[in-house]
Amino acid sequence: MALLAFESFDHYTTALMTTKLASVNQQNSYAFISAGNGRNSSAAFLTDYSGLGYIKPRLFRSIASTTCGVGIAIRTKTGSLPGSDSGLLSVLDGSTDQLTLVLTSSGTLKLFRGSYVGTLLGTSAAVIAAATYYFIELLAVIADSGSYEVRVNGANVLSGSADTNNGGASTYKWTTVTFGGASSGAYYMDDAYVIDGAGSSPFNTFLGDNRVVALVAQSGNGTHTDWSPSAGSDRGAMVDEATPDDDTTYNSTATVGHRNSYNLPAVGVAGTVGAVAQSHYLKCTVAGGRTVTAIARIGGTTYEHPTPQAIGTTTYSYYTWLWETDPATGVAWLVAAIDAAEFGLKVTA
Repeated sequence: MALLAFESFDHYTTALMTTKLASVNQQNSYAFISAGNGRNSSAAFLTDYSGLGYIKPRLFRSIASTTCGVGIAIRTKTGSLPGSDSGLLSVLDGSTDQLTLVLTSSGTLKLFRGSYVGTLLGTSAAVIAAATYYFIELLAVIADSGSYEVRVNGANVLSGSADTNNGGASTYKWTTVTFGGASSGAYYMDDAYVIDGAGSSPFNTFLGDNRVVALVAQSGNGTHTDWSPSAGSDRGAMVDEATPDDDTTYNSTATVGHRNSYNLPAVGVAGTVGAVAQSHYLKCTVAGGRTVTAIARIGGTTYEHPTPQAIGTTTYSYYTWLWETDPATGVAWLVAAIDAAEFGLKVTA
C-alpha cells in the first residue's frame, strides 16, 4: 500500500479543518475552505495573500519509501500571476523543508532544495497562466543522490538528478507534505493526493490528473441498524448533512458488536476508481473509550476493515479508513460496486 492521502475539501468548512487535516497554519487568517471554487463547482482549499497559510493532510499510514509523490489541482484566485516567487507545496522531514515548489511571476515553476530561498534545482518554461486550473505533480526520491520530476497536466516540465536531501534525519527522509504557504499569491487547490512509491501499481508512480469525489450518506436505513438515532428512526437522516452538525443530529451506541450501515448517492462519475476512503466524524463519551472499524456491505456480505481505531476523545474529529481494493473481489473498485454498496461502522471493543 502506497497511497497516503487524497482530499477533495468538499465535506467540511474552514472551522472544521483541524478535525480533518493533520495541521493547519492560518497565519494572518489566510487559509480557508472556499465553497464553489473547486474544479467541479465544489469546494477548494484557498491560501490567500499576505500570509503563510498552509495545510498538512492527515496520512493514512506511515511512510515506507524515500519516494514522495504529490499531486494537486491549482488555480490562481485572481486574473494575474503572483508578484514574486510564491510557494505551492513542500515536502518536509519533520520541520525541515526538503523540497519546495514555487510559481513565479512569469508563469514558470521553480523547484528548490529546502525552502523557497534554498538551493535552486531547476526552472521550467512558462507553463502556468492565471485563473486556470492546472494539475501539478511532483515525484521525487529524497536522497543525497536523488531525483525529481514535475509534471503539469501530465507533461514533464522539469526533471533531473540532484541532492534532494536538505538534512532529513528520519529513515525515509520525509514525513509529510504541505499545500499552500503562498505568501505573495492566492490559490484555489483541489483534488490532492500523496503517495510514497512503495508497493505495486498504480500507487508507485504518478497518478495523473484525478478527481476526488465526496459522497454523504442519504436518508433512510441501511442493512445494519444497531446504532440509535438521536431523533426518530431514520439513521441516514442523522448524518446526511453536507458538513457535520455535531450534536444536533447523530447516531450513537456504547455496545461492542453494534453495526450501522448507510446508503450513499451514486458516484456520478465514470472511469477508473483508484481507492475508496471512509471518513466518519466521531467522538466518544464512554469511560475508557471505544474502538471502531469501517464496514462495507457488498453483495449481501459485510466486510470489516482490518484496522480498528480507538475513539478516546470527547471532541469530534474525523477518522478515516482506506480501501485500496474492493474487499469482495480483491481487485480495483468498480463504480457500479460502490453505487450498490453500503458503508458504515462497527464497534469492535
